[in-house]
Amino acid sequence: MKEIKTVIKKGQFGYYLRQNLDLSHLLANDIKIGVSAEGYGIATDTFSTVGKSINIDNDKIIEKDIQLFIPERIPSNATSIVTYQVIAVEEDDDDVDENGNPITEETEDSEDEDIIILTMDDLTDGEFYPIQTNENYYADGYVKKLNVISGDSKLVTIKDIGKIEVGNSFGTAIISSGQKSGPVLISTSVQGVGSDSVLTEVVNTLEQKEARIFSPTGQNTILFDREGNFDVFLIAIDSQDRPKVLKHDSKYLVTPTNGIIEIKKDTTFAFATLRSDSFTITEDENFIDLKVVPIGEGADLSLETKKTFVTQPSSKMSVLLPMNKINANHDKNFGIVQIVDLQGNPIIPTYDVKSKITSSKESLVQVIDDAVIHSGVSYALFPIETTGVIGNSVISASAKGVIGTESEISTDSSLTKLKIFTSGLVDQIPVDKPVEIKLFIDDENAESVAGASIKINTDGNSLVVPDVIQTGPDGSAVVRLTATNGPSISLNLIATAEGYSEGKDTLTINVDSPDKTLNTVDLDLPEWIVYVIIAAILLIGVLVVLFLKKSKTPLEEDWEEEEL
Repeated sequence: MKEIKTVIKKGQFGYYLRQNLDLSHLLANDIKIGVSAEGYGIATDTFSTVGKSINIDNDKIIEKDIQLFIPERIPSNATSIVTYQVIAVEEDDDDVDENGNPITEETEDSEDEDIIILTMDDLTDGEFYPIQTNENYYADGYVKKLNVISGDSKLVTIKDIGKIEVGNSFGTAIISSGQKSGPVLISTSVQGVGSDSVLTEVVNTLEQKEARIFSPTGQNTILFDREGNFDVFLIAIDSQDRPKVLKHDSKYLVTPTNGIIEIKKDTTFAFATLRSDSFTITEDENFIDLKVVPIGEGADLSLETKKTFVTQPSSKMSVLLPMNKINANHDKNFGIVQIVDLQGNPIIPTYDVKSKITSSKESLVQVIDDAVIHSGVSYALFPIETTGVIGNSVISASAKGVIGTESEISTDSSLTKLKIFTSGLVDQIPVDKPVEIKLFIDDENAESVAGASIKINTDGNSLVVPDVIQTGPDGSAVVRLTATNGPSISLNLIATAEGYSEGKDTLTINVDSPDKTLNTVDLDLPEWIVYVIIAAILLIGVLVVLFLKKSKTPLEEDWEEEEL
């Protein structure tokens, strides 16, 4: 082999060397070929020779096939070669040496490793042995005795299939790689011989590998302006993590904002302002995932990317209620929703902002229509419907891209409340004696209410007749009250009337109830018997006095006689 000066030209990755070799007087079966380049080091490879050629029709060949040789990696936008060779597989059982003696494992191990391989019998089982063809193998129109194909024409295309000339064992095909990178399978087949496939990889260090999105306000933070907009950059990155200059316009869809960003040809990045009206932000949940998806004809979906950002809004919603307490039976209530900054100052948006307004208790308060804040104004009205039920609810308002808010509201009745007054009562009433009590019913404006119904509930220590009564034209009613026990009694009064809110009151009355000794009520006796009993008691007292006075004289006389 002659020493030659090879040159890998600019823009190429290798040199195709075709060299005639003179193998006469060869003393070894392995030939090593080396190449060196200043600054890149040295590379070597070894191939073996055979001393005896075998034709493809040789009876000794039991099995034949084709073997494919291709670099493991090839650069993008480059031309390379593929070599294929017709081979025989050593599988026969008549291995003999050049003298005709059988070859065994013992004799094979004892042979000199530097001898020239002469026949297939010098190979171990399963090794390949090149064989020569007795015709030309090529592809011409519909006749394809030889074929080379690519598994992905976008990565590698076949420029020239090549051919195997008669008397030779190999041929060479020319392939060309594209701009994209990735693995691709190259296959070759020879009619009547066999086929082979080898996986290679196209490497493009300048190919775009990522569409990276980031915020100018921080690596992982997006800041909203007063109207809920935010800015982002989208940059094309190659496999070496460097900005990639694009050779054509590329469009990308950013979700959930549904904004489109386009990186123009011969540039590496694009700047865009996106609207935040497609997602909701709260003070507790302030994270958002932005996904970038290539769109358009020929879009490379492998460039899809996603990044999580912390959101920092600068505006929020505000709910204004003219009255915190509204009429439960009135159907003309309304509220106001407004966009303000974090200091509470109104913000006038440049586009319509649709709000979402809800009630925590729709059984009390309902918000049917969501308000739309139109461009040029900072607020909008929304109707509030009541159901006639009294209670408390919370009105919540939110919009995409701004902080939500809430406000408490309560419902109450608008009917005039009844008031209860009494007349004819003294500080104390006697026990067991009925007294008349006059009740008056007025409204909140001190106007008498006729026809009002009054229900009286006792605590069990009194009797009321009647316990339900209606007021007359002057708004009054009279009932009879009898206290049965003391020292006080309690009455619960409930007044109702159509068109009025019911009134309630509790009346406590003191009762004059002396201690009871003998009482006709306790004994259930007629009143005249009490006088008889009292007279008897007085008579008994007189008799006792007389008895004591009469018995005193004899005692004194007996005492004087004893002294004498």
